[in-house]
Amino acid sequence: MDAVQQALADGRLERNEVRHLRQIVKSLELRADEVKPLLLNVYRDRHIEALSDRVLSPTEERLLDDMRRAFAITDREVAAERAEAERFRELKRIRDGELPAADDAGLPLKRAEACHYRSRAERVSTASDDVVSAGELAVTDERVLYVSARTLRMPLDDIASLDVDTQQGVLRLAFHRRKRPLAFKLADALTAEAVLVGALGVLYAEQGIAAAD
Repeated sequence: MDAVQQALADGRLERNEVRHLRQIVKSLELRADEVKPLLLNVYRDRHIEALSDRVLSPTEERLLDDMRRAFAITDREVAAERAEAERFRELKRIRDGELPAADDAGLPLKRAEACHYRSRAERVSTASDDVVSAGELAVTDERVLYVSARTLRMPLDDIASLDVDTQQGVLRLAFHRRKRPLAFKLADALTAEAVLVGALGVLYAEQGIAAAD
């Protein structure tokens, strides 16, 4: 499949490259049931590569579409990959400011404060990931709340940086004024991170300043 990888190297799959690949397959005298698994593996490898940075760019999405058409890959054959791609599109929309609404029942919110994310959470040590306490994490248009035996309130404008450990499902926050960073283990840390990025973007846009990375 080196010829396929070479054709994909520039991020595009042109018609002449597709014709060339078909000629190679024909010359190898491979049956369709022998070729298809190889092409599916190439597609899946490129899919993993495209999502490695947790963002599916228009160029990457276009190449994956071109590959499905050129290789006659059906939606059913790559249903899992298509579902994952849609999830990352949704995360991008959230990061861009299309914030979801979340249930705020029982949360200590201010009047007119909007909740955009809520989930069971464990606060973990930033040094060892050992569990410190269990509770709920909420993201609003003003702050992050961790509701446990002791409620922690973290204003959005105090967040200096955020990061997600996708392997452990841990969201890590560092602050401008709060001295110590905090870390929370969540069932869906990527969505929490996306909501935070989107909420920060909206906040900074309203304040007329550039959002922090």
